[in-house]
Amino acid sequence: MVQSQKTNKISGTYTAGGPTSGFMYVSLPGITTASFASGNEIGIDDRYNIFNSIATAVWNAGTTWDAGTIPTATDDAVITGTHTVTVADAATANALSVTIDGSAANTLVVGGGASGILNVGAGGLTNGSSGNTSGVLTVSTGANVNITGSNLATFGTITNNGTVTVN
Repeated sequence: MVQSQKTNKISGTYTAGGPTSGFMYVSLPGITTASFASGNEIGIDDRYNIFNSIATAVWNAGTTWDAGTIPTATDDAVITGTHTVTVADAATANALSVTIDGSAANTLVVGGGASGILNVGAGGLTNGSSGNTSGVLTVSTGANVNITGSNLATFGTITNNGTVTVN
């Protein structure tokens, strides 16, 4: 037996917020036969492409990040939880944006030896925030941080023995 499927366009609205930061609720009034936790709303996780550190480790290991994979040029990377994340010697790391959470002793080291490259896109690199100045960015001798199309904002500490380029 072949079943036919009918596709209906459902319009709705969404608002940011919810019980967990990064979630939004979408109202789907056109759906009348589904069971939802709350009326006609469904929670959607819009934190896609945000990678939070979960360990002190090298950037290019999936076990360093909550997503279980390595951030790419289309992802936002956040160093959290008193972690030190290192772009190892001779390694290249990419991200759309990088944030070193300054609410704890979080550190990003680029170049675990004589080289290492961090390429950051339009989202820029943010080290700490106003009132949260514990973030540390260390660029080792021979290492490079390239920020293209955006800015470097720092409230924490930067030790630069390599090259930091902001275009």
